[in-house]
Amino acid sequence: MSSPENESMQKCIKSLKMHKVKLLVRTCEKTYDEQPIKDADIEIHDNQFPDGQLPSIDDIKKWLATVDEFFTDEIDGQFPNSPDQGIINIKQKIIEIKTSKIMKFDNERRIGVHCEAGFEGAPFFVALALVNNGCTPSNAIELIRQRRPGALNITQANYILEFKGISKINKSQGNANSGWKCIIF
Repeated sequence: MSSPENESMQKCIKSLKMHKVKLLVRTCEKTYDEQPIKDADIEIHDNQFPDGQLPSIDDIKKWLATVDEFFTDEIDGQFPNSPDQGIINIKQKIIEIKTSKIMKFDNERRIGVHCEAGFEGAPFFVALALVNNGCTPSNAIELIRQRRPGALNITQANYILEFKGISKINKSQGNANSGWKCIIF
């Protein structure tokens, strides 16, 4: 999504709440007052990198850790005490969710990501998260470009096509996490 503006903040907040966004990640320079968003019980994370460029590997790791922690927190109700325990809890909970065919976490909260215009930084981060959670790189790019024609420059698209994932949890195509959904607006 493109960056919110102070003049249309209430409309933006209404859209975020309608899409059940509980965490908003900013990939560009701050250009608006955050307080109305925070007052709407939406957390804001900053993960800036220059528009049109690739973020550093540290920025990518920070983003993917944010995604993993956001959904791990929802699945477990708390952060795991140890990495091994977290992996076991997540795998057990995913099996329970898949078995019951109820994806509670998808229905209750989502992550919103925005950059300046909504065509480079935000789509790039969303594509990385999709690939890191089991989507093929080409499908991630196609999904994003269906919703945001012109999104992702050639450098970003090539990076996504070569991206293998760097999550702590070993995720592969077709695993339980591949059922997670995103909304692009």
